[in-house]
Amino acid sequence: MAELVRLYQYNIAQKVEIIVEHFNAKVKYLFSGKVKARVVTSSRLEAVRYKLAFEKYVQDKGYNNVHAMMAFSGEVNNPDFPDQSCTVNNMNLNLRGRDMRKAFDTFDTVDYQVM
Repeated sequence: MAELVRLYQYNIAQKVEIIVEHFNAKVKYLFSGKVKARVVTSSRLEAVRYKLAFEKYVQDKGYNNVHAMMAFSGEVNNPDFPDQSCTVNNMNLNLRGRDMRKAFDTFDTVDYQVM
């Protein structure tokens, strides 16, 4: 039952809103903008759902200065999209062939601020 609650998309969407708004209002300007945030989930499927909810939220709000990166190994089958497996490469399109560590290590606003 707890897993169903954690994976419920409405709950994830509400948490993503809190994460993004807190990051934008309180965190990203600390240390001259050289800060990052990390969100830890209980499963790879949960990470996929957070990433999708994060992308939807920032797009809906028109934010272009906060981007999330996902990190996990292997492939994840998302029951919401059964015809497509999720990988680090197809979930992190801003990598553009770069190593994840290098892409997350930058402080450019077009790169990743949240993992």
